[in-house]
Amino acid sequence: MRRSLILLIAGLALTSCSGHSNLPAAAPSGDTTLPLAQPAVLSASSLKNLGRMAAPNVSGLVAYPRFLSNGHALNPLSSAGSGDLEQVGVAIGPGGPYKGLFATQTAYTNANLQIGQNTSSQLFAPLIVPSNNSCLGMGEVYAASSNTATSSFFVVDVCAQTIPFATPIDASFASNYTRIGARGVPQLLSLIYAPSPSTLWYALIYNYTAARWDVILTKTGTSGNGTGVSVWESEFAAGPCPTMPVIASDSMYEYNPTTNNFELMQPTMTSSTTQVFTTNPNCFLTDSSGPPSFAFAMSALNSAWGVASAPAPKQFTFGGSSATMNAVAGQTPALVSLSAYNNVSLSAQFGPASFGSGPLLFSDALNNGDVSPNTLPADNAAAGFVPVIYLSVYNGGTSDINFGTTTPAITLTKSTGFGGATSCNFDIFNNPGTGLQWSTFLNAAISGNTVTFAAVSIPGNSVDFFPGQQETAFACK
Repeated sequence: MRRSLILLIAGLALTSCSGHSNLPAAAPSGDTTLPLAQPAVLSASSLKNLGRMAAPNVSGLVAYPRFLSNGHALNPLSSAGSGDLEQVGVAIGPGGPYKGLFATQTAYTNANLQIGQNTSSQLFAPLIVPSNNSCLGMGEVYAASSNTATSSFFVVDVCAQTIPFATPIDASFASNYTRIGARGVPQLLSLIYAPSPSTLWYALIYNYTAARWDVILTKTGTSGNGTGVSVWESEFAAGPCPTMPVIASDSMYEYNPTTNNFELMQPTMTSSTTQVFTTNPNCFLTDSSGPPSFAFAMSALNSAWGVASAPAPKQFTFGGSSATMNAVAGQTPALVSLSAYNNVSLSAQFGPASFGSGPLLFSDALNNGDVSPNTLPADNAAAGFVPVIYLSVYNGGTSDINFGTTTPAITLTKSTGFGGATSCNFDIFNNPGTGLQWSTFLNAAISGNTVTFAAVSIPGNSVDFFPGQQETAFACK
């Protein structure tokens, strides 16, 4: 039997309302947001004149969140276990006059956020449901199964416990409905409310292209769930937790029909309260498999929260040359250059950072005893290609730094020449779903003592440096 939202959330709020203090803190989550942070009050008559979302409906591909139905207890493990169900967020208590919720939510295309491909996993985040019997909720869902990863925006019918609408977060959706927000990542404006005294609930999203609110769908009724929520819910496959950019719900306002205004969410509202809660935060805690994968932060007002990949330590120290490149969202970074190490020098020019900011540490090595610990496997991506230099890029922050869909232009020079080699591969050490291994990403011809990998477009993918270390190599034949 499905468990009602009010019972599940009420139980979580009572038992875990201060549990977030035990979780590693993410970057501060402020109450700043995009333009139109506090929406103009929309009357019932004005809603009739708004646009309708024209995006395709693929709701049949999205499963109903278990958080809204039959959650269950798990062993307190840091890594995801079988039947994983983790939740962090804020519970919005019943009571008071409130009949709506506005939020600024992160929203990523499939190219910019993937939770895996070869495993069955889902992440509903952020997911918002207003308090006081709302029939509707909405949010983003990132899913993976059978070698396929998807990103979708969806609306949940809490009254019927179904997903009546979902649409891919693709380039068209992003162009119309997202903009880079205060966190430096794509965010959208979402609104659910019922004009008083009606029980007709509206789900809306702001359309930047048309400069208007678009109605996604409407629903008349009361759910019987007094408690609302803004939550991260992960249902990961058993094993290591994924790395991902920041997930956030910012500038949350409740609609007060008595004053006909939106009120910034706080711990104490008019005749109601909001409380932070956590349940089974396995990926947020340390266990025998290692440090936390994620960090959670809530603003002092309970009106904004964020989840980010926890700072990841360097796995390897490269003993050659090093240089730091500072990335700033919306700006083209300076050329990063590594001085000659064993006759090999390297430079890379990246395009503008699409989102995310922070320093990236570049360092090189021969992997012949100058990498510590001496456990990095030799590059064996392609038969006959001999490694010339290994390159590490380390992001010591908590957020993804994204350079869009164009690779950097890379120049590799060996002052003593490449012998009889005619071309070089740019290889990456990663996990395509079958374990860590070397694989070839690009190839370029050698000209004299230099090989240049021109910047190329990689549609459907993106150049990302998530928190942690990325090992690469250049091998020639």
